[in-house]
Amino acid sequence: MLKAVEETSRYTLNKVLSIIRLFDDTKERMQKEVPEVYSFELLEILFTQVYCKYAFLVEKGIASRNTASKYLNRLVETGILEKEKVGNEFIFKNKGLYEIFKT
Repeated sequence: MLKAVEETSRYTLNKVLSIIRLFDDTKERMQKEVPEVYSFELLEILFTQVYCKYAFLVEKGIASRNTASKYLNRLVETGILEKEKVGNEFIFKNKGLYEIFKT
C-alpha cells in the first residue's frame, strides 16, 4: 500500500514539474517570438485548461473578439497552440500541456 502511495506521489510530482517547466518555456517563447501578443494574463489562460477559445480572452478583458483571433492564430503560427474546428467554432489546444496530460 505504501509503495502505491509513493509511486502515485512521484508520478504527480513529475507532472507538476513538467507543467511548471512548460509554463516557463512558453513564457520565454512568447516574449521572444511574439512579444506583441504576450501578456501574463494570456499565458495564464493558456494553462488554465488544455484548450482555449476566443471567448476566454474576451471574458477576461484581455482582447476583443477580433484581437483574440489574431493573438491565438499567432500562437498557432509559433507552434504553441494547435487550431481545431469543433462544431461551429474553433478551439486552440495547448500542444505541450496536452502532451503532458496525455501520458
